Amino acid sequence: MIARNKDIKKLLDSMKLSSDEKAFEEIFHLFNSWLLAVSVAIIRNKEAAEEIVEDIFYELWQDRENLGHIVSLESYLYVAVKNRSLDYYRKHSRHHFIEFDGLNDIKYNISPEDIYVFTELKECIEAAVQKLPPKCSQIFRSVKLEGNSYKKTAAIFNITPKTVENQLAIAIKRVVLELDAHLNDRSELDQEDKKRSFLYSLLF
Repeated sequence: MIARNKDIKKLLDSMKLSSDEKAFEEIFHLFNSWLLAVSVAIIRNKEAAEEIVEDIFYELWQDRENLGHIVSLESYLYVAVKNRSLDYYRKHSRHHFIEFDGLNDIKYNISPEDIYVFTELKECIEAAVQKLPPKCSQIFRSVKLEGNSYKKTAAIFNITPKTVENQLAIAIKRVVLELDAHLNDRSELDQEDKKRSFLYSLLF
């Protein structure tokens, strides 16, 4: 958890009962970076993500007198940012590395904490991709990050689709090794193989 629920409840009560701006600022600093990471992970546009998160916080402040229904502020803000970001994505994007609608699958019980871990995995992927040979890295980015087909990627780099397939296999193997090293440092994920598999399916 980002902060203890009882501490967050005190901040919410201060906002609701006395329009405490300091309490609001503390909530903003507690959640802003994490929510921004969630939004950027979905829409891949930092400026738009910043605007989305700012709008959600503005609406929270404007509605501060009606916050009694919120059981978990962390979950409330996460859902608000995720839904707003998905709306933006659907309106502005044609291709995307990850389909975040899958995170609504109750079967896997994906929580805000899991999304935070998921964002860490994406950062780990970026670090791994930067270690790849230049051409291998470019092909991985074209197919996995930009959503291009093998055929289109082959045309971009003046190579055959088979070369794209081979280079992508090499890239994925190396990136997965980096992910395994990262996940092995997180005992809570090691105990949840199904959730790890689901996260991998989202990434690849």
